[in-house]
Amino acid sequence: MQKVTIKTRKKREVLDITDTVESLLEKNHAQAMGICNVFILHTTAALTTADLDPGTDLDMLDAFEAMIPKLRYRHPHNPAHVPDHILSALIGTSVALPFERGKLVLGTWQRIVLIELDGPRQRDLRGDHDPRKLGGGCLPLIGSPPVLIVILSEARSFARERSCGVEGPVSACSTKKRQGRGAHPFQTPLNHK
Repeated sequence: MQKVTIKTRKKREVLDITDTVESLLEKNHAQAMGICNVFILHTTAALTTADLDPGTDLDMLDAFEAMIPKLRYRHPHNPAHVPDHILSALIGTSVALPFERGKLVLGTWQRIVLIELDGPRQRDLRGDHDPRKLGGGCLPLIGSPPVLIVILSEARSFARERSCGVEGPVSACSTKKRQGRGAHPFQTPLNHK
């Protein structure tokens, strides 16, 4: 697991960390493909993807602030930063993104952003770059809410799945083997016609 420290400069800000994450991928996984998991080890900061056209960062911060009601919070440590904890929980503290040949697979305008909610601070990130082959399997991701992502790939994966006698591009072979014991509650084969 890789460690990165990012210094923030303001009470609230949006920082683009895409280049930092990609430089680690290029250095350690230049020929691999897989899932890059990034997690922030704090409860008053968040991670997500965003479009960073000029002014969008400030729009995001204004919208986040407007989402939080002005209440009398009971947090014993410092009630003034309870909204920061709430926003961190709502936005999320991790991202899981595909990568190929050391480069993140992102949309045209997508960037990975660290959202500082109670700075300035030094923020610690941990990253795990899983270089397993992406091929019709299910990868469990840690985040909020818990999610199971189904990754669909090329016809080659589909053919492999059909060879085990189960139709569909999901990791159905392992589901079929487990049926006698009961399939995993989140792993349901898709019916493709």
